Amino acid sequence: PKLLDVYAEDGMTLDQLMAFTVNGDHERQEQVFERLSQSYDKQPYTIRRMLTEGAVRASDKRAQFIGVDAYVEAGGTVLNDLFQGDDGGWLQDVGLVDMMVAEKLNEASVTIGAEGWKWVEAAPDFAYGHTYGLRQIRGETVPFTPEEEAFRDEVRTFLSQKLPAR
Repeated sequence: PKLLDVYAEDGMTLDQLMAFTVNGDHERQEQVFERLSQSYDKQPYTIRRMLTEGAVRASDKRAQFIGVDAYVEAGGTVLNDLFQGDDGGWLQDVGLVDMMVAEKLNEASVTIGAEGWKWVEAAPDFAYGHTYGLRQIRGETVPFTPEEEAFRDEVRTFLSQKLPAR
């Protein structure tokens, strides 16, 4: 309500007002508005960033790994932007995201360990400097066997019949 009054008095643009809708918490909106009043940068993307700091984007690798649907099933909430494309929104409970990532990584490490590996460690990211000195290994392309080429051709023919031409 306070922000609507500011907008009515031409204190902000419609784009700025629309950016505030990314978070429904009026108290948080007013906090961000107060911080912006002392700042030079009042762009809508800055408002969205400030209102979603501390949240995890749905396009983040952790959210992609666990799946947004699984996160919601586990009781997490997702904020969405009403007026902009938001890549699926922002996952609000970072602790829940981290816990779900750790659980899923541990499950994967148990599965891989069951293959006979002596030591398996799972982590969502490498520690700083962990990859220093490592080099990338490039594989060699192996040509298809005649059976694989025939299967590929069948799939291409099938898809060309089912999918519209571009």
